[in-house]
Amino acid sequence: MNDIASYTGYLPEEQKEWLKYLHISRTGSDYFSLSDCSVDMAREFINTILDYALEEGIPLSDLGVNRTDDIGKYLYFCIKHKKCAVCGRPGEIHHVDAIGMGRDRRKVDDSGFRKICLCRTHHTIAHTKGMDRFEQMYHVYGIIIKDV
Repeated sequence: MNDIASYTGYLPEEQKEWLKYLHISRTGSDYFSLSDCSVDMAREFINTILDYALEEGIPLSDLGVNRTDDIGKYLYFCIKHKKCAVCGRPGEIHHVDAIGMGRDRRKVDDSGFRKICLCRTHHTIAHTKGMDRFEQMYHVYGIIIKDV
């Protein structure tokens, strides 16, 4: 929340309340207090915050992957907003399950393929090191999604 407050110019307490109302509008949940909400509510609130930060291109002081318990959801948000799952910079889709040489990427149904969004730098590292090593280094992995 402090990263977003610094970026937007709001005081941290103002930003926290604004983000709560954003969460309520996106999920339909009731108003909540962070001091006594459930772990599930807190987890979903963190997901809303990360989704918003990626959507708006807000730089984070720590890697987004380090700020969530729900890595799969974070990886989905990265693909949705075309942000690198490692560093948060603008990214492109990397097919973990390779499409293959000579196939027209515009015509291939890749809905059953694992994907991850990576910036050019991390995309190159993934190809150079291999995905197994890349996943160990950065604690991210490809996911299957059908609705982006």
